[in-house]
Amino acid sequence: MKAHFFLILALLCVLSPLSAQTGSVLKVYFVSPADPAMTVENMTQERFWEKVPASSDFILNVPGIVKNSPRTVFKAVSSSSTLFIRIDADEENVEKLPFGSRVPGRDAGEIFKVANVEFFFDPGVLRKDAAQVVFSVTGGIYDGITNGNPGWVYEGVATKTLKNKASWSMFGAFPWKDHGVDNVFSMTPASHALIGFNACRGHSTFCYPRAFGTQWSKTPPNSYPRSDCFGVLALPVKGVVELLQQLVAQSPAALALEGALPSGSEKIYFSVLEKVLSATKKNASSLPDKQKKEILDKLAELEKVLGKDAGKDELVRALDECGKLGKTIHAAQMNMSDDLLNDF
Repeated sequence: MKAHFFLILALLCVLSPLSAQTGSVLKVYFVSPADPAMTVENMTQERFWEKVPASSDFILNVPGIVKNSPRTVFKAVSSSSTLFIRIDADEENVEKLPFGSRVPGRDAGEIFKVANVEFFFDPGVLRKDAAQVVFSVTGGIYDGITNGNPGWVYEGVATKTLKNKASWSMFGAFPWKDHGVDNVFSMTPASHALIGFNACRGHSTFCYPRAFGTQWSKTPPNSYPRSDCFGVLALPVKGVVELLQQLVAQSPAALALEGALPSGSEKIYFSVLEKVLSATKKNASSLPDKQKKEILDKLAELEKVLGKDAGKDELVRALDECGKLGKTIHAAQMNMSDDLLNDF
C-alpha cells in the first residue's frame, strides 16, 4: 500500500506543469525618456506627459470582492536625476477626498487611512525584498523595506496630487542614488536598467473603509508586497532589450510589453516563445497518445514562427496560442491526477 502511494505522488509530480504554463503573465513597462525641462517642481504639467504611453489597467487584488473598481493606470519617465511616476485614478466621489488638508508627518498611520498609492521597487529584479514607498492624496509619505526595516528612509522623494472632476492624478519623484540621496538599494539607471516594480491603489471612496485595492502586476491576493509577483520597469538605457532577454530566459512565462517599446523589442517575445514552446512540449509528453499528438501537431505549427522573420504581432499571437495549449494540458493533467487517486 505504501509503495503504491509513493508511486502516485511521484506521478503527480511528473504531471505538474511548469509555472510558465499556468497563465501567469510578466508585465514589463518600458519607461520613456523625460523631457529635459522636467523637474520635481513642474512635474505636474501636462506637456511632459501627453505623449507618454499609459500602463495597462490596475486589477483587483482579490478578484470577485467588487464587480467594478475605478480605473487606474500609471505612466513613467526617467531623467538623469529622477524617476517620475504618474498615477491617474478615476474616483466616483472625488469631492469626499481630503485634498488640501493637513499633510501628515513622515510614516504617520493616517497616510493609510485616505486614498493612497503604494510603490514597490526591487532593483535588479532580485526577488528577495523591496522598498515600499506610499504617497497619500494629502501629501503624506511612508517608506520602509518589505523585509522589515522601519529606520530606512528614501531621501528626496516628493509627491503632488491634483484633483480633477471625476478623478485625481498623483505625481511622484524618486531620485537616483548618484544625485546625493539614499535611494532604493543604491538604485541608478546605469547599474539597474531593470527594476522589479508594482504599484497598488488603496482606500477609495468607491468602497470605504479599506475593503479592496487594485494593483498593476499579478492577481494573487495581497501579492503587491511580494517581489516574486512584481512586474518590471525597463529604463531607457542602452542594452535594456538584451538585459530583458536574459531575465526572461531564466524563467519562461507569458509576457506583456507596455510603454515606449524600443527598437528590437520583438527579440524579447522571440526568446520567450522559444522557451515556452519547449516547456509546453515537455508537459504534453505526459498526455495520452491521441491527445499528445494533437497538441504536438499544433505546437509544431506554432514553432514555424521561430523559423522566419516574424513581427511582434505574430509572435504575440503565437504566445497567446501557446498559453491556451498550456491551460489545456494543465486541465488534462489534473484529470489524470484525479483518476489516479480515485483508482488508489
